[in-house]
Amino acid sequence: MWFIPGGGKMCYHAKWYGSWGVKGSTTCFEHRQAGNVVYQRKSPDGDWYVFKRLKYGDYVTTKQTRIKAKQ
Repeated sequence: MWFIPGGGKMCYHAKWYGSWGVKGSTTCFEHRQAGNVVYQRKSPDGDWYVFKRLKYGDYVTTKQTRIKAKQ
């Protein structure tokens, strides 16, 4: 689940599944703009880099369905 707490932050909360069980975690990214360039970093102390724009669409479901079918 993605959420925007404000101040240029965008976060997601995820549940990760593996042979070790299930683990929940929250990860946040900060964003700043200089001119027409948007920078992003993993919060709280990641390195700043040029943010590549998000693309519209679902790029996961089809691949996930194929992986599940092979199991």
